[in-house]
Amino acid sequence: QYGGHSGLMVWFVNQVADAIKPLYPDKYIGTFAYQYTRKAPKGITPRDNVVIRLCSIECCFAHPLEECEHNRPFISDMEDWSKIAPHLFIWDYVVNFWQYVAPFPNFNVLAENIKLFKKHNAIGVREQAAYQSNGGEFSDMKAWVLSKLLWNPHQETQKLVSQFIKDFYGEAAPYIQKYFDLCQKQVKDDTEMIFYIDAHNPLYTDKFVKESKEILTKAQQAVADANEEMRLRVDMVALQIDYLRLYRTPQETLADGTYDWVWAFVRKHNIRIHEMQDIEKTIQLYNENYLKK
Repeated sequence: QYGGHSGLMVWFVNQVADAIKPLYPDKYIGTFAYQYTRKAPKGITPRDNVVIRLCSIECCFAHPLEECEHNRPFISDMEDWSKIAPHLFIWDYVVNFWQYVAPFPNFNVLAENIKLFKKHNAIGVREQAAYQSNGGEFSDMKAWVLSKLLWNPHQETQKLVSQFIKDFYGEAAPYIQKYFDLCQKQVKDDTEMIFYIDAHNPLYTDKFVKESKEILTKAQQAVADANEEMRLRVDMVALQIDYLRLYRTPQETLADGTYDWVWAFVRKHNIRIHEMQDIEKTIQLYNENYLKK
């Protein structure tokens, strides 16, 4: 009747909103435009106290959403929702949920995507990251940069990144900056980067892994005499590449000690690798699939 699953959802939520409004006139009722309900309905509109939470889960995050052909269906759905939803809220994704600790070079899209959401009258944005882990790929920096951009998306992301690196990584800062720049350059015009990619993705070339390892070894050496907190910050960045090496060259990393270091490090600091697996399950599956034990 209303053009799809979202119509039935809005029909139902409108009734909830009508019942709630006399009791709580200042409250909103939220519902999702998510996967099977992402496409906007026809012939029905959300009540003025309903918030539509539109999710970008199927998108490519290598380039700004509006510049990627892969994302045209999402952009079309967002345009349609913005015409009928009195309150549009964006649920966006900014990390790789398959491997939280691996490089995910999406910093260049963060500000552009927030500006796009604002242009389509979003009242808010949720930037979902590694929500059940103590760490991830540049998690501290990404949280700080996103906080700044959500207040003002017209700031220069690279200036924010450089400021954070300088202030956060001490003597290792020049090496972290060099690695960060190298990492972001892995995104080419034809790169497709959804939020579930693994260590064998074409994004990660052997050359990139080798150069990154050399840079991050120097970063660790630069803070060898620093306090424990500073060493931890730098080791968290080094983990990105050692994790990739673990999956790309398992026998080599077993022999050179990387295997022991990575798993001991993530256990000690309770760093989850995969959204759907706890640490021990990830290690078990790695041993079974890569070491046959």
